[in-house]
Amino acid sequence: MPDQPATATPLPTATSPAPQPDATPTRRPAGPTFTPTPTPPPTATPQFAATPQGEFVREGKRGGVIPMHMPNSPTRFYIWECPSTSSCMSQSSPMFNGLIELNMETYEFADVRGDLAQSWTLADDGVTYTFKLHDAQWWDGMPVTAQDVAFSLDMMVNPDNPFPKTGQLRFVYDAGGATVIDDKTVQVEIPRPSANFIPLLANQQMKILPQHNVEKDHDLKLLENQLGSGPFIATEYLKDVSLRFERNDNYFKAPRPYFDGMIWHLMRDRNTIIAAFKTEQFLACSSSVCGLTPSQYTKLAEDLGDRMSSFSYPTGSNRFVIFNTNKEPWSDPRVRKAVSLALNRQEYISIVGGGTIGAPFLPDTHFYLSSEEQLQVPGYRVDANGEKLQEDIDAAKALLAEAGFPDGFETTIDAATIPTFVTIGQVVADQLKRYLNIDARIKSPNYAAAQQNDWKTGNFDMITFGTSFLLVDPDFINASLYLPGGERNSWGGGWHDDKVIDLAGQISVEGDVEQRKALTIELGNYLEEQSPHIQLAWSFGVGINNHKIKNYHPSTASNASVWHEHTWFEDNYTVIGDRP
Repeated sequence: MPDQPATATPLPTATSPAPQPDATPTRRPAGPTFTPTPTPPPTATPQFAATPQGEFVREGKRGGVIPMHMPNSPTRFYIWECPSTSSCMSQSSPMFNGLIELNMETYEFADVRGDLAQSWTLADDGVTYTFKLHDAQWWDGMPVTAQDVAFSLDMMVNPDNPFPKTGQLRFVYDAGGATVIDDKTVQVEIPRPSANFIPLLANQQMKILPQHNVEKDHDLKLLENQLGSGPFIATEYLKDVSLRFERNDNYFKAPRPYFDGMIWHLMRDRNTIIAAFKTEQFLACSSSVCGLTPSQYTKLAEDLGDRMSSFSYPTGSNRFVIFNTNKEPWSDPRVRKAVSLALNRQEYISIVGGGTIGAPFLPDTHFYLSSEEQLQVPGYRVDANGEKLQEDIDAAKALLAEAGFPDGFETTIDAATIPTFVTIGQVVADQLKRYLNIDARIKSPNYAAAQQNDWKTGNFDMITFGTSFLLVDPDFINASLYLPGGERNSWGGGWHDDKVIDLAGQISVEGDVEQRKALTIELGNYLEEQSPHIQLAWSFGVGINNHKIKNYHPSTASNASVWHEHTWFEDNYTVIGDRP
């Protein structure tokens, strides 16, 4: 059964007011651990150290309330607690600023510029950064100060805070490392030179929040308790329907933002999403995904000709299966290994339309195996026709028999209400039945509810999932997937292995590139045997954008695609800004 559209109510155009569905809105006034914690590898010459090239290079046209697709209902609005781009970070990010941002007006991944930081310098010691701040204001009229920056950095790395994404700042920053020089100057000393510090600050998760609001006695998960400095103010959330933003008229980067507002509509049925883009009821994706397959993005752009572009970009996102390792039979590594041996990853990639072969770490990087090498590993091998090698299937069946399941067994797959996750579930269920006689019944729980309830409490067998990493680096992959307390290794009590903890710790402090690669490969080999998760693919990002949205550049990182302050609307299809 396909997903049902979230609402049949006609969507707004950029030049018309949005209809108001019958729902009770949540309104905000339109106004103003894992242990041990690894340390980063030292580098001789830290990157991203130059003073940024200051200001904002293009001026656009003001106006328009822009209708966009929203992949998920927000699970919360407290961005420091947010574990996911699509379920909360994308909905919260427009309300806040970080110190640094990726420059969304170029295609260069390493092109960063100041956000709240007007400029920054790095001292000769390689560890002391000095940031000069813009004259920015919180929505209540209070100034953004260096004290807010120091407070925010320390809060993100506080071990008592359950911050799955922002908490990864502790790889490169220790609490107490920020010193307030004056109201607009903060000095930050990191434990050792790190190439990861500035690009990590540029991630859209790493927002600066006002100390006076965070320390109030109120629930920061709620929309009405948000207080930001960002370009857009979220003013109305209709649960499972839409999220509305209004322009911050007192934004410190004036004349930005250019949109008068945005309205994001939740929609999951792929045919309905395609129809909404074709009729221009959607002009853009609010996040890095719009819920379509790569081939659907491409076909949609082809159908619309000069009205729309599709584009692909590299990501650190993966697609994988999570086992409940605290529940039989998935507590037995032989069963998990059998599934890893039997799954045909190449078949999954051909169905979804592209990607890099799944592996414990991203192939073809400086820290792991090449794709050619990975394809020689048992479980990844196929014949000339793309069929699984019988040798791997036989080995998988032998492991199942050894574990007491010679005839297979019954299980369930939680493929939550996101089209990509449903596709993964369908492929995995089909292959488990074909190769191992495992009957896997697909369940489609609500994504937000499943995270908060069943998955958290361990009421699942398998979960199909995808995630992205703050940086494509072994430290951040380990922190998310393989170490205790990781954001994707915490459901149901998570998975704990002393050898993994030891090797991850060695990787994090190893400064020699080749030795760090050797350690990562050693850990990957061990993970292949234990299979706490099975990686099917590392995806290529694919997106679309209507040409009425000007100055749009395809994102070089999935997290940056949520930033809309630099684009504007014009009622024509002339492309402004380089685009495929």
